[in-house]
Amino acid sequence: MDRHYRVRYHDKGLGSTTYGVVDSYCPEAKKLPKGQVLVEHAIYPKRIVVEESTLVDIPLAYGGEYDQYVCLMQDLHEILADRLGYAKLKPGHQFSMSVGDGAAHYVVTKVRQATCTVEWRGFNGDRYVDRVFGWGGSFRRRDVEPLVGIGHQPFSSLLEPDRVKTLESEIGQKMIGFQRTWKQSPQELLAMYSQIV
Repeated sequence: MDRHYRVRYHDKGLGSTTYGVVDSYCPEAKKLPKGQVLVEHAIYPKRIVVEESTLVDIPLAYGGEYDQYVCLMQDLHEILADRLGYAKLKPGHQFSMSVGDGAAHYVVTKVRQATCTVEWRGFNGDRYVDRVFGWGGSFRRRDVEPLVGIGHQPFSSLLEPDRVKTLESEIGQKMIGFQRTWKQSPQELLAMYSQIV
C-alpha cells in the first residue's frame, strides 16, 4: 500500500475524476480493510475512502499532470479573488502564511459580521498547514482582513502588477492544454473555470 502517493481517482461526491494523495499512515487509514485506501484531495481539505484497484498513480516528476492541475486551480482561485477587489472581505478572498520553506494557503469561504470562515487549499507541493489556521475554521474578521489585504493594495500586486491580467489572458489556453494532454478535466476544475468566463 505504501507505493501510492499522488493519484488520480474517481470521487463519487464530485461526480468526476480528480487528484489527491494517499494517506497510508494515519490511524483511520490503518484500520481500512485490504483493498481500500484513504485519499486526501489535492486542493480541498477532504478525505475519502477509495478502492485501491481504481487508483491511477501519478509520477512524482515536477510539472506533470498533478502539478498542472494544482497550478490551474491556484490560477483560477487567484483570478476570482482579484475580481473581488479589496474594499471589503468577501468569500473567495485568499491569503497565505509562511510555513517551513513554503506557505500554507487559505480561502475565505463565508463572511459574517464579526467572524469569517477560512478553508485550507493545497497549492503548496509540501501541503503545508499553518499552526493557527490549521485546515480552516471560524476566525475573527479583524485577524483575517489584514492577511487578505482589505483596505489596501496587496503587496504581491506591487511586485507583479499585471500578473492577474496575464493569468486571465492565458487561462483558456491552459484549460484546453490540460484537457488535450491528460484527456480529462475534473468537475471542480470546470466549475471554477465557469466562474471566470
